[in-house]
Amino acid sequence: MNLLLLSNHQSATGHKALAFVIEALGLKGQVGGYIGSEPDPEGDFYRATQAFYQGLGINLNTYLDFERGFNDTVMQTLLDKPLVHLSGGDTYRFLRGLHSRNQQQKLKSYAASGHLLVGVSAGAMLLTANIETAALCGDSNTVGLENLKALCLADLLFVPHVVHSQSRDQSHGLSQKQRAKQLAKRHGLPVYLCSDEDALAIIDGRLHCFGAPEIIMPEAIA
Repeated sequence: MNLLLLSNHQSATGHKALAFVIEALGLKGQVGGYIGSEPDPEGDFYRATQAFYQGLGINLNTYLDFERGFNDTVMQTLLDKPLVHLSGGDTYRFLRGLHSRNQQQKLKSYAASGHLLVGVSAGAMLLTANIETAALCGDSNTVGLENLKALCLADLLFVPHVVHSQSRDQSHGLSQKQRAKQLAKRHGLPVYLCSDEDALAIIDGRLHCFGAPEIIMPEAIA
């Protein structure tokens, strides 16, 4: 299984991690697909991401979202490509769309076949067991999503956009790190606190860390 979990793909570390994975999997010169967390009617986010990938030798030539931009035929076209990018955005809305279109198993099968799933921020959290960590980076469940189960492809939980110097700040109640510890204990999974200069790559099942993510291990919690 090949996964890349990024806090910010446009950071220096994000670029380095993506370049590493593309090289490791021999994807340079290939095509890829893009799944947006919500509709992008003007295509601004899609085009910016296309340009970024073009600089790495990937033609991101298929767009899809799970709302009004959804089409079964386009979804199949996307799944025929060796790389799919899951965008950032509203994590709860993204997962609601995934559930409403019932595309979980298709993406799981895609990953199991050895293709690369790249998740950025919200997209990265979708690759993990659940998106409860979205609340730790400021997302609000404005769509009223009750089922927070994600794709369960990575055996970990992911918190993006962490400012490590502030993760212990308790001025607004429980610190981000304390809340991460609660989630690690509840789910029996490690929680990776990642700044925009951190990234996680899973290549053929082996985890590679970029930057200096802070790891909360469940067995270390009394």
